[in-house]
Amino acid sequence: MLRYRQSFLLFSLLYVALEYVWIYFVPNQLDAALILEALPPLISAFVLFAVFRAHSGHERWFWLLLSIGSVLYAIAQLYWSGYEWIYDIPAPVPSIADLIWAMQSVFMVFALVYLLVRVKNAFQGFRFLFDAIILGVSITALSCEFIAKPAIETILEATSSWTMTATVTFYPMADVCIIGCLFLAHFGYGKLFHVRVMRALTFGLLLNVCADSLYLLRMANGNFETALWIGPFWSLGLFLIAYAGMASVELQVTGTQRDDSANADLMRIAYPYAALIALLFVMIERGERWELISVASTLIIVCILVRQVIVLLENDALCRKLQSSLERTRFLADHDPLSNLPNRRCFEMKLSEAIARAEREHLALAVMLIDLDRFKYVNDNLGHMAGDRMIRIVADRLRSLLHEPISIARQGGDEFTVLIERLEQAEELPRLANRIGSAIAAPLLVDGHEIRSSASIGIAIYPQDGTDAYTLMKNADAAMYRAKSLGGGRHHLYTQQLNGDLFKRWTMEHALRKAFEQNELMLFYQPQVSAENGSIVGVEALLRWRTGSGQPVNPAEFIPLAEETGLIVPIGEWVLRTACRQAQLWRKSGWLDVEMAVNVSPKQLEQDDFVERVQAILAETAMQPHLLMLEITESAAISETGDAASKLAELKALGIRLAMDDFGTGYSSLGHLRTFGVDTLKIAQSFIRDVAANNSLASIVRAIAAMASSLGLTIVAEGVEEESEYVFLRSIGCDRIQGYYFYKPMPKQDMEQLLMESAS
Repeated sequence: MLRYRQSFLLFSLLYVALEYVWIYFVPNQLDAALILEALPPLISAFVLFAVFRAHSGHERWFWLLLSIGSVLYAIAQLYWSGYEWIYDIPAPVPSIADLIWAMQSVFMVFALVYLLVRVKNAFQGFRFLFDAIILGVSITALSCEFIAKPAIETILEATSSWTMTATVTFYPMADVCIIGCLFLAHFGYGKLFHVRVMRALTFGLLLNVCADSLYLLRMANGNFETALWIGPFWSLGLFLIAYAGMASVELQVTGTQRDDSANADLMRIAYPYAALIALLFVMIERGERWELISVASTLIIVCILVRQVIVLLENDALCRKLQSSLERTRFLADHDPLSNLPNRRCFEMKLSEAIARAEREHLALAVMLIDLDRFKYVNDNLGHMAGDRMIRIVADRLRSLLHEPISIARQGGDEFTVLIERLEQAEELPRLANRIGSAIAAPLLVDGHEIRSSASIGIAIYPQDGTDAYTLMKNADAAMYRAKSLGGGRHHLYTQQLNGDLFKRWTMEHALRKAFEQNELMLFYQPQVSAENGSIVGVEALLRWRTGSGQPVNPAEFIPLAEETGLIVPIGEWVLRTACRQAQLWRKSGWLDVEMAVNVSPKQLEQDDFVERVQAILAETAMQPHLLMLEITESAAISETGDAASKLAELKALGIRLAMDDFGTGYSSLGHLRTFGVDTLKIAQSFIRDVAANNSLASIVRAIAAMASSLGLTIVAEGVEEESEYVFLRSIGCDRIQGYYFYKPMPKQDMEQLLMESAS
C-alpha cells in the first residue's frame, strides 16, 4: 500500500479528468458516465477497508466507518444510475438513493464524532463545543437562507411531497455537522492526524460538502436533471479520503509524529466570529428601518466581539507559552540536553516496547552500543567544552546517517545506543556498523583542532542474545568492550564465548573504566623509612580500587588489565596528578618534605608527549621536582632504549629523580643504570623474602647492593616483612626499607596522622 500512495493520487486526478472528458467531449454516452461516477466510491471503500486492516489502535475504526460510508455511497449511486440504465429516465427526487446517501453522510459524521470523543472527553472539548455551535448555527442560517430555503420553495412549487422536502433539508444539515467536526478537528483538538493526512481528509470531505451545496443550488433553480458536471467533485472527494487513509498507514509504520497547523489557534478564534459577523451584515443589509437603539445595539455587539477576540488571543498566547514550557519539560525528561538525542531512560522504554512488539510479531531486532575511543583524552587535553562539542558533532553525524525506523540515543558520557527494529538479516548489521564507524572516524574540527576519533561498537541481537532489555544491553556492552580490547575502531557481535572467564575479564575491564569515570579509584600511601634510624624519608603512592559496594579489588588483577587495554595511560596520569597534589597539601600543612614515589607504566613512557604531561602536572600542582621520584621497570626502559633514554634524560633535566623498580627480575644489566640516569635502585621483593635464611639469595642481594653503592645509587629494599630481613639489609648498606615490617599501605587520612606524629 505504501508504495502505491503517490501512484493512487495520480490515478485519482487522471480519473477525474477522464470523467470531465467523457461528460463534455463524448456526447450521448450517459450510461458510461454514470458508471464512471459509480467506481470511485467502490475504489474508496476497498482502499479504506485495507487501511482499517493495516491500522492499530482506535484510529482503525474511524477508517472502517468511512469505508462503510463509501460503500453506501456506491449503492446509492448504482440505484440512482439504474433509472437511466433500465427505464431511461432521470431518477425521481427523492428516492431510496437519497435515503442511502443520507445514511452515508451519517456514517461520515459518526466517524468524525467517534474520533473526536476518543481523543478528548466531554469536559476537555466543552470550550470548543460552543465555538462549533456558533459556527454551525451561522452556517446553517446562511445555508438555509441562500441554498435550502430557495430549493425547498422550488420543490414545493413543483410538488407538495414532505419526503422531498425532508431530503433536501437533510443534506445541508449533514454538511453543517461535517464542517463543525472538521472545525473541532483542526482548531479545537489538534494532532488528530499528521498534517499531511488531515489536509487530504479535509479537502476530501469539503469537496463532498461543496458538491452537495451545488446540487441543492441547481434544485433551487428548478433543475432536477442528473448533474453530471458535479459528479467528479464527489469522485475526487472520495479519492482524497482514501488517499488520506493510505498516508496515515505510512506515517504509522515510519513512526512520524502528528503535527499542528501553525495558525490553528488564530483560525479557531476567527472562524466562529467571522460567521457571526457575516450574519450581522446580512441582517443589516436586510434591515428596512434603523433606529438609534438598533444602531447602538449593533455597535455594542461588534465591540463585544472585538473585545472577546482580543481576550481570547491574549489567553491563547499565555496557553501557548505554558504549552511550550510543558513540551520543553517533557522533551528534557526524555532527551539529552547536550546532543538533543533521546536519553537512556527513553531508549530503554523504546527498547522494551520494541521487544514486546517483536515477540508478538515474531520479528528480530538488534541493539548497538557505540563508545568513542580516546574521548577522555580529548576531554583532559582540550577541555570539557571541546568534549561537549565533539559529542554534538558525533550526534549530528549519527542523526544524518540513521533514519526511522532506526532509533538513536545517547547513553551517557561518550556512549551512544542504536535500536534496529524489524531486522530481516543479521548480515545487515556489520555493514551498518562499518558505516557508523566510518562516519565517526572522519576528521572532526573542534575549536580549531582537527581530531581523528574512532568508535568501538558492540552488537546484540534479539532473541538469540537476550529476550529482555537488560540482557540485550549487557551483552551489547560486553561485545563493545571486546571490540575495544582488540584495539578499538571496530565492531563485535556478541557470542556465547564472551561468557565464562573471558567474559569476567571483559566485565572487569568495563567495571574498571566505570570505576575510573566514577572516582572509585583511590591512592594508598606506604612510607619508606631510613634503614639507619627508622624515620620516614619517602612515600610511595599505590593505586587501589574499591567497588561501589566497598569491595576491594586485588591490584594484581586490575593493573595488568589496565596495562593491556591502555587504560593505564589516563589512570597513570591521574595517579601522578593526585599524588603530587597530595604531597603539596602535606607540605603546606608544615610536615616534613618527604619524597613522593609514583610508578610509571611502560605504556605511559611510550606516549610521545609523556614528558610534557609530567611537566604540566608539576606546574599545575606546584610540586617541587626534586621531591618527585618516578619509578620505572626494566622492561619499560629496555623496550625502546633510545627513545626511553631521551625521555628519561629530559625528566632528569627537570630535576625529577628516577628509580629502577623491581631490579633483578628483568633482563637488563647494571650498565643500563648509568644509561638511564637512575638515582635509586629498588630490590625486588622476590629477592628479599627469606633473604636472612637463604645464603644464595643473600649473596645475590649483597652483590646488587655493593654494585649499586659503587654507582652512587640509593638502595631501597621493598617487601620487608621480618625483623631478620631488616637486620640483614641494614648490615649490607641498604638506605631505605619499605614493607609491612614498618608500615602497610594506608589511606591518606592515616598517612596524615602518621606524618603529624612524626613531625611532633
